[in-house]
Amino acid sequence: MNRPDAQWVDALDRFEAVLADQAHRVAEGAFDEFPAFTPPDGLGDLPEALSERARALLERSRAIESDAVALRGSVGRQLAVTSRFAGDARRGGNPTPRYIDRGL
Repeated sequence: MNRPDAQWVDALDRFEAVLADQAHRVAEGAFDEFPAFTPPDGLGDLPEALSERARALLERSRAIESDAVALRGSVGRQLAVTSRFAGDARRGGNPTPRYIDRGL
């Protein structure tokens, strides 16, 4: 393996590690610090031998992004419902929700 190929393998290994961390954070709902991947400068062209792996990692990153967006929307809907109940309680209404839709 020549030097540029080794640099690309190292970059893809680091990208894969960041994706694993991101996937774990999405699964846990932990968006407070979401790690980003920044490729190193001067990588040059992607070697053909690594293109399939790079495509697979790109697809995985898009799936993680989609999951994160969906989860963020779900959390937003849950917060909206919760704040509605809290607002009812402040106005003298029943502070305890009678129904929580866990399907949100």
